[in-house]
Amino acid sequence: MRLDIPTLGIIGFLIGIALSVGFTLLGLVLPRQRVLRLWAAGFWMATLGALFAGLRNQIDEGMSVVLGNLFIGISGALMLAGVSRHVDRPLRWGPPVTFIALFVAAQAFFEYVVPSLRVRLHLFSVQMVVWDACTVWMLLRHGPQELRTSCRLAAVVFTCDLLFYAARPFMPLAPGSGEDAMHGGTPIVATFVIGIMLALGWFIAFMLLVAERLAVDLGRLARIDGLTGLLNRGALIEDGRRALAHCRARGRPFALLIFDLDYFKKVNDTYGHDGGDALLRQFSTLIGAVRDPGTLLSRYGGEEFVLALPGLTLGEAAVLAEDMRQAVAATEVPFGKVRLSMTTSIGVAVADATQSFEELIARADEALYKAKAAGRNQVFAC
Repeated sequence: MRLDIPTLGIIGFLIGIALSVGFTLLGLVLPRQRVLRLWAAGFWMATLGALFAGLRNQIDEGMSVVLGNLFIGISGALMLAGVSRHVDRPLRWGPPVTFIALFVAAQAFFEYVVPSLRVRLHLFSVQMVVWDACTVWMLLRHGPQELRTSCRLAAVVFTCDLLFYAARPFMPLAPGSGEDAMHGGTPIVATFVIGIMLALGWFIAFMLLVAERLAVDLGRLARIDGLTGLLNRGALIEDGRRALAHCRARGRPFALLIFDLDYFKKVNDTYGHDGGDALLRQFSTLIGAVRDPGTLLSRYGGEEFVLALPGLTLGEAAVLAEDMRQAVAATEVPFGKVRLSMTTSIGVAVADATQSFEELIARADEALYKAKAAGRNQVFAC
């Protein structure tokens, strides 16, 4: 197969179809990864752009230029929007839409009014450099810490794309090409070949971003209690050990509260597990609202919750526990046609110089047992 520009356009179109279908199907399999929809749409737009480039000798050349560049511009905006959403920085659509409109208008001007193939190629390169620069900046400036590896690797891919299009204006056209891009010679052929390779690079870069996001999300889910959204027991132990060591190294106190919902089994027996779950969710929301930044809140198991308080003394933690006990006792939880009440018993302990985090929990649990033995709905500190 001879590598002329129409042939390369067809190859690019077929590869674009494959990439577009791949991202579309991936979006169906992973519906929570909404960025896949934007990237799939971006690849479809780029594919249409390649199609119009390949049809330049079959349809009106002006229409080919304008529509091809329009779809490429939309593709760049959609790719950038996907990256922006991936790093949790929603994109304002005004600037990209304005940029696309100006770009397409300029392409139409230098196609119909002042025909100039060289200027159109320069404009196309400028457009790609802008999209690439914005994407690289978004990845490096706003990429979350937990996604930094994939963001950096993707930034390398888009930097290569940027450098290619920055160098492209200096590539000479073949003698006698005139205003026909189909006869631009080796430089234009090279542009198509490298462009196809870079499109594959985009696909790999986006896959890396999605793969690391999935790994992070799965790791996060493994640490979270599904009902309340709080840390689970394993995550509490892991983070608690680290927080206790941090406080101990700086000579700061470290207090811990353990809660038990009073007579929770009676609620389950009377109203079923849905009633019990409603109570647990409301309780976790209530105690979560009064904690300070840096604290650790966990559903420790069943109806037991743990609140670790770095920097608080035993007395300060006991005062906070009493405030929380009163707030819980004053709360009613809507459930169907009834309103459920609840109380909590709380054990409070503070770490000594050698105590492990697990031993601190055991001490707080002893205090909780004494609070329950004293009649429940009590705070006991030791």
